[in-house]
Amino acid sequence: MNYKDTINLPKTDFPMKANLPEKEPQLLKFWDSIKLYDSIRKRDKAKKKYILHDGPPYADASLHIGTAFNRILKDFIIKYFTMSGYDAPFIPGWDCHGMPIEHKVVRELGHKAEKISKEELRQKCKEFASKFVNIQLNECKRLGTFGDWEHPYLTMDPKYEAKVIDTFKGLVAKGFVYRDRRPVHWCTSCKTALAEAELEYKEIPSPSIYVRFPIKNQHKQSFLIWTTTPWTLPANVAVALHPDFKYDFVRLKDETLIIVDSLRDRVLRKLGIKEYEITKTVRGKDLEGLDCEHPIFSKTSKVIIADFVKEESGTGCVHIAPGHGYEDYQIGTKYGLPLISPVDEEGVFTDGAGRFAGKHVFDADPHIVEFLKNRGLLIHYENAPHSYPHCWRCGNPLIFRAAPQWFLNIEHKDLRKRCIAAIERVEWIPSWSKERILHMVVDRPDWCLSRQRAWGIPIPAIYCKSCGTPILDLSIIEKAKSIIEKEGAEAWFKHDVNDFNKEPCPQCGKSEFIKEKDIFDVWFDSSSSYNGVVKESLRFPADLYFEAVDQHRGWFQHSLILSMVTEGEAAFKSVLTHGLILDKKFRKMSKSLGNVVSPMDVVKDYGADILRLYFSSLDYTKDIPFDPETLNSVALTYRHIRNTFKFLLGNLYDFDPKRNSITYEKLPEIDKFMLHRLQVLIQKILKAYPKFEFYKIYHSFQNFCTVELSKFYLDILKDRLYTYGKDSLDRRSAQTVLYEILDSLARLIAPIMPFTAEEVWQHFRGKDRVNNSSVHLAHMPQIREEYIDEELARRWESLIDLRDDALLALERARKAKLIGNSLEAKLILWTDDDIVRQLISRYLNDLPYIFIVSSVAIGDKDEGVRGKKLSVRVERAPGRKCERCWIYSTTVGNSDEFPTLCAKCVEVMKWIEQNSSTSKSS
Repeated sequence: MNYKDTINLPKTDFPMKANLPEKEPQLLKFWDSIKLYDSIRKRDKAKKKYILHDGPPYADASLHIGTAFNRILKDFIIKYFTMSGYDAPFIPGWDCHGMPIEHKVVRELGHKAEKISKEELRQKCKEFASKFVNIQLNECKRLGTFGDWEHPYLTMDPKYEAKVIDTFKGLVAKGFVYRDRRPVHWCTSCKTALAEAELEYKEIPSPSIYVRFPIKNQHKQSFLIWTTTPWTLPANVAVALHPDFKYDFVRLKDETLIIVDSLRDRVLRKLGIKEYEITKTVRGKDLEGLDCEHPIFSKTSKVIIADFVKEESGTGCVHIAPGHGYEDYQIGTKYGLPLISPVDEEGVFTDGAGRFAGKHVFDADPHIVEFLKNRGLLIHYENAPHSYPHCWRCGNPLIFRAAPQWFLNIEHKDLRKRCIAAIERVEWIPSWSKERILHMVVDRPDWCLSRQRAWGIPIPAIYCKSCGTPILDLSIIEKAKSIIEKEGAEAWFKHDVNDFNKEPCPQCGKSEFIKEKDIFDVWFDSSSSYNGVVKESLRFPADLYFEAVDQHRGWFQHSLILSMVTEGEAAFKSVLTHGLILDKKFRKMSKSLGNVVSPMDVVKDYGADILRLYFSSLDYTKDIPFDPETLNSVALTYRHIRNTFKFLLGNLYDFDPKRNSITYEKLPEIDKFMLHRLQVLIQKILKAYPKFEFYKIYHSFQNFCTVELSKFYLDILKDRLYTYGKDSLDRRSAQTVLYEILDSLARLIAPIMPFTAEEVWQHFRGKDRVNNSSVHLAHMPQIREEYIDEELARRWESLIDLRDDALLALERARKAKLIGNSLEAKLILWTDDDIVRQLISRYLNDLPYIFIVSSVAIGDKDEGVRGKKLSVRVERAPGRKCERCWIYSTTVGNSDEFPTLCAKCVEVMKWIEQNSSTSKSS
């Protein structure tokens, strides 16, 4: 007789091989067919809300691996809160304006860009942004992320643009906006001002020079300044000293140099000066008011005092050019110094630079150095590495240049102080990110709102043609908002200025005006989303903002500033930060380095679920190296998890929970123990999700599947599942627990592996399967207190320790060729520990199936392999091998009807024959 036909072999069409790249698109179609996202929204609309507000990425390329990382991590959160009983809508967004897009469009157009109108350029930018919104949107869907893809928010949507104007109106109404000519970071290539958030610092060689500023009417006494920007010297108006620092008068052979005392020796070594005399030392404040000779022109430079002068580098005497530096501008305003900035928008010196007019500022550096040398003012020159700001788009070095701009006053109505107080009330995750944003808000200058570009939302201001007065009027802003809401931002440029204003100039009374050509800083666009999206369509304030670490100086900070002005509170309750995705050498990914990783390439090779599982395994609070080897390792972990699901599904093919479940009281202890361990897992994971500790979920879930299930429980369970009677208490008990485990595991992992969890769910005849057509319509499992038994768990954890000792001995016996399969073994156990001996005696009848051997006995002497708690001797098992279950038993041969079976299998076969004949007769 072929006894294989009587074994309850697993049956499932759940494939071992995932084939995710082909299978996942089919599941996406299934979700679309059942309108999954809409179904969730309708079901949850009355529930408590959880709002994760999406910071919009640029619509200027296909998804970058870093953007995919951000989208996937957000999706973990959205799916978790949705499955935890919240209404957690997610409205994805895209930043469609600004220099990143305009820069790429101009580059694509090449020489044609110089010939087209601004209107044509704006239209091409719009088409470009629309193209990549659609590309990224479909890529996000392919990653298995949920959201309102039919109604994303786009910063170029007319209704959103109107909300940006509405935000601006709120600033103007409260007096926060002013226009001034003051220094800003300026890109001479892009010809626009830049904000702090748009800067990238690179180490470049810079001219490092030490220059004399001779004191007027003092014989050969000079302040010694140090600068790495010689081109700013034509705009010099002063030399700044710290009021409290000590300054030495250092006499050389024929001159005296004034240097801060703390840097004197370092500077003199740099200059190669060994012989000198200190004639006197005075405080900086005692030198205030002296006049120096200007190094370039025949005019005076004032000696002033400033607290920002440092002792870390230089000479303690700082060259001041208010037209080319923010701190210089501030101190210049205090002293009433002239604002000189003889540089045009292309970075070329104007006539105000005298002999250097017509030269680009960087090209002028060597000429200025030579001029200083010829005048006898240059003491030392070298090229030295220097951290210098560059444009984040074109990559070229920037300059500080004074230009008329619109600003938000960060000091008005104590805004800075109120922002700092709000930061203290917000939860910052990780905690160090709070200090990061505090530092940035404490030190930040006023926000330059205007940009001199074509593609963006216009600043609704006008200028009097006659007197040039800038007019920022609430009625004009409201009119612009109304028209733009209907027609889009293009309306500002197309309409006549009289469509926005009917009033005469308040300064001169004339009635001819021109419209502002500048657009808003793109950060103003995106940071107004608290008004255009959160307040409009979700709930203010948002529960969470979650972006990369660079957004402390970008979206986080600017959203905070705007919402504090218009709403009086932060736009968010919590802020979560993740690091950047770098290459495996911790370098930033760039096309020039050839190290860019496309998430779609990863999905094509591995599938989205493996990429998602990989991201869940990382400590995202740090910068992360994307390493293909680690990805392969996670792919192996995925296969282990999938095989666990396959085993669970395969052994539940004939299990109906309503008819076949066994009550907890009747379950064997090992089954109760696994239900206890399941509750521990649920507790860990439900604790980790709301803390956003996804790597803990990954490790807990992986360990449960591969160690607690595959290497322990499922391994032990095979005999009960395969060889016991189909409806026996032992088998149905095992299936009852497997059902509970599978039901919980599918739900727990669904936010991280949505495709695989869905595939499992579709094969799973779960108790909620009828009502929940998708696993994503189910809820997270809850801890069942009745399954928690700490005393039982302690006993079984001790038994697992004993099992490890037994497995060690079996492995050595296998290597010694004493046995092959572990069922060929009998184990003789010995211990001198009374507690362990009592445990062995209590579970002696259970130990054979726990150790997966044929028999176990207690020995009376130490003569086996020593483990941590046991001495284990391995012998060949007595009796014969059962042809059906492979266990060696002395009962094999006792049955005349089934002479090759053990007693247990004989009983099963009799039950099978009896039920088979009953079925035939009926």
